[in-house]
Amino acid sequence: MGKNNFDYETNNGLVSGKCKSNVEKGLTDFSKKSISEFAKDKFAGEGVYIAYLFNKVTIGKYSDGKFINRENEDINAEYLIRLRIFDKDKELLIYRTEEKKENNTLFKFRLRTDTEGEETFFTEANQVLFGTDIDESKSGKGYTTIIEDRGTEITLPFKIAGIYTEKNRIKIKTKHYIEFDGNDNAGYIDARFIEFTQGFENKPYGKEN
Repeated sequence: MGKNNFDYETNNGLVSGKCKSNVEKGLTDFSKKSISEFAKDKFAGEGVYIAYLFNKVTIGKYSDGKFINRENEDINAEYLIRLRIFDKDKELLIYRTEEKKENNTLFKFRLRTDTEGEETFFTEANQVLFGTDIDESKSGKGYTTIIEDRGTEITLPFKIAGIYTEKNRIKIKTKHYIEFDGNDNAGYIDARFIEFTQGFENKPYGKEN
């Protein structure tokens, strides 16, 4: 598939097209700023976050540097592997490296914003998450814990009316950025999260739920 026939949409929610996109990349060690302070500088406003820690994964809402979750826990760089803060227009990605500076672990970051920058080709898709039922005993006001028979569970920062294995699964909408070489061959160069969705219609969930 070349540039000239790249705009399309399929029944399963796969979309492709072009958008403006800008990328900022760098390194930081969180020795002078906490993750919350760094995030506030880079990502203004509200969104959703997913933090991959050494011992667990936490998902919550985000607001100007504040990480809002059921456990009222902040994100500590000591335990962080990867962090994504995102909304429909942008994503801040932070991830641990093996490098150190003055005994402080270095983290790479990438801020991608889709309201400015160079024209970029992309595809979007809704990827189904683990979770075929709701654990009401672990769900509370503003939160839902979804589970599977294999033992997997995820707590999401919004209420879900119900999950039906085939027609009402929870998904995460992702955006994949594409670059073409001189022979018009496409390759993926980056990917980010956009929002959580549900069901065949890919109804969005997020800060309004």
